[in-house]
Amino acid sequence: MRGPEITRLCMDMRATLDKEGARRLLAQAPRPDFTALRESHGDLLNRAKMNMTRLLPPEALRVDLSLHDTLASGLENPLLKQCYEENRNRISIVQNSRPFLQDRIVPAMEEHLQIIDASSRRIRRARWRRLITTSSRRCAGGAYNRPTPKAQECPPLRSGSPQSWPVGDRPRQAS
Repeated sequence: MRGPEITRLCMDMRATLDKEGARRLLAQAPRPDFTALRESHGDLLNRAKMNMTRLLPPEALRVDLSLHDTLASGLENPLLKQCYEENRNRISIVQNSRPFLQDRIVPAMEEHLQIIDASSRRIRRARWRRLITTSSRRCAGGAYNRPTPKAQECPPLRSGSPQSWPVGDRPRQAS
């Protein structure tokens, strides 16, 4: 297995671990406070809607991971946490080896806010499961399976010449 198939499998694994971590987190009493997560996601969403800049993608990845890390914190099993960390590293490599899809920031933050809001309220488990399952399916089958845009369509996010970047961060040559 290579390329898009590995990426799809990694995203599916993350979604599965997210769901289990969230299930365990939400079973706790009292429920965790998601206020800081909601604020960081809402702030990024507002800025992305106003002005898509080259500075947003690194922050978008950080904010994106903050939700997944929070959900994974509910796993409370060292083997599951190790699986999550190893998979998180694989996803990070994929994210850093492909051009960033800026058009995914707004929909991703909107999906995350729905999950955060649903997790903050006492909603029926079936509705929450549908929400997280729909979000994970969209992610596993959506943005990461699109063809890679040509290098000239994705301006580099780093300063300096691409030759000075680490090999994995260099843009791919258009064929």
